[in-house]
This record gives sequence, C-alpha cells and structure tokens, in this order.
Amino acid sequence: ASSALLFLPEEVVPHALLPALAVTAAAYGANWAIMPSFIAKRFQGAHVGVMFNIHSGHIALTVLLTSYVVGGLYDVEAARQGEDAFCHGAVCWRSSFGLGAGLQALALLVGLVLAWVVRHCSSLNRAK
Repeated sequence: ASSALLFLPEEVVPHALLPALAVTAAAYGANWAIMPSFIAKRFQGAHVGVMFNIHSGHIALTVLLTSYVVGGLYDVEAARQGEDAFCHGAVCWRSSFGLGAGLQALALLVGLVLAWVVRHCSSLNRAK
C-alpha cells in the first residue's frame, strides 16, 4: 500500500490514503490472527505464550521506532516549507513512504532467503 502511494501523483494521494490505510490495517490484523497458530505449529506447542509475548514486544518496538523516524522526516519537510509547523501537500510523506517501501522490499528479500534456507536444510535432513 505504501509503495503505491509513493508513486502516485500528488493530487491522487489524499483519495488513495484511506484505501491504503485499510489494506495496511487488514495486514496488521491478519498478523495477530495468524501468529498464534503459526507459533504453535512451528514450535510444536512448547512455550507458545513466551513466543507470542516476544513477537508482541517486537511489534511494539517497531511501531515506536517507526513513529519516531516518520515524525522526524515530517518535521524536516515542514521546516523546508517555511516557518509554519505544519507541512502542506503529499510531499510531506514521500520520504516516509519511500522508507516504508524500502523496508518492505528488504523484508521480502529476507523472507525469500529464509524460506529457501529452511527448505534446503529440511530437504537435507530428510535425506539423512
């Protein structure tokens, strides 16, 4: 969703923001719905509560860090526009959306590499 907002013309961004927010919220909600069953299957039911809490802590830390960084990027753009503390236009959020798109691409790459490693290692273990 943030990748699409990054490349849209400035006039379209206000109309696309709500659907992008809905897609992001659905993905975030799906994480909480899928995570407990994934953890239970992955770790054979052992220490599911501990793993759930560790995962929840990581998400909370990520939200805190992301809010801090995005707020700083917004403030820099607002300062470029003048004395007003508010930023005007879609340009205020372009760097934040670019950061989000870059992090999403990095996460996709890491996920693909980890999936390949797990499949490769599990196929080696089955062959033994």
